[in-house]
Amino acid sequence: MLNKLHGSEFSKIFPLLTGSRVNIEIKAIAAGNNPGWIFVDESIAPQTALIFSSGQGGFYFTGKTGNKSFEKALPQTIIKMQSPLARMGIKYFEYSGTSTEWDDRLEKLFAHKDYKKELQRVYLLRKGEAVKYPALKKPVNYRVEEVNKNLLSHPHIDTSYIKKNILDWWDSLNDYCKFGKGYCSIYDGKAVSICLTSFVAQNKEWGIGIYTDENHRERGLARAAAIELLKLCNRTGATAYWDCNDSNIPSRKLAESLGFSLSYNYWIYFFKLA
Repeated sequence: MLNKLHGSEFSKIFPLLTGSRVNIEIKAIAAGNNPGWIFVDESIAPQTALIFSSGQGGFYFTGKTGNKSFEKALPQTIIKMQSPLARMGIKYFEYSGTSTEWDDRLEKLFAHKDYKKELQRVYLLRKGEAVKYPALKKPVNYRVEEVNKNLLSHPHIDTSYIKKNILDWWDSLNDYCKFGKGYCSIYDGKAVSICLTSFVAQNKEWGIGIYTDENHRERGLARAAAIELLKLCNRTGATAYWDCNDSNIPSRKLAESLGFSLSYNYWIYFFKLA
């Protein structure tokens, strides 16, 4: 079995975050901002780590590749995790690496599995880069509000849609209010669209998540909320991080229309758990 770190030990993996594709999810979990698990080859001075993101429901490999002790303990660790993952509704082991070297190694490690892989795109809007404001009609009968403690506790606004999406990424509403930022579109006393920071890393990187109730889509609501969050991101000197599947054309187009630039691509792999 790999060693599971306690939350107070997560910072031990910071020296392992050296790959060319260390994403914001890993950084945010290591910082203790977002929920997850971390497994390592040995607890004192780890060389290789497996990180689970509760928000994404997926795993990341980072650190030294070809670590024999890590690889020997990995299969039993995956078996032991199947029950807690099943309770979370996770039926697939989804994973990626932080470098092309990790891609090569993972394909060999799991060659006996019937795995599939999909290409992901990472877009960035860096500190100082301007947000674009595409021409669009202002949504009628909707207003954009910041998602904060006051809004979440407002007695006359239904924020259940916001709270559900926040808790997909954060351990609690308090954690979101402490570390996160967001904006939502409100219609008839109900929040129906939201753009929030799904992950927040120590070096001022903000992962951007966008959600719109299916009855209110294609009205520019997500774009309106996203523009406000990106304005705030720009004012605070943060870098915005947008991750989407290569086949998700609407998400790609929205990111590009807001001023994001493609930073890199990476592979995610997945196979069905027993």
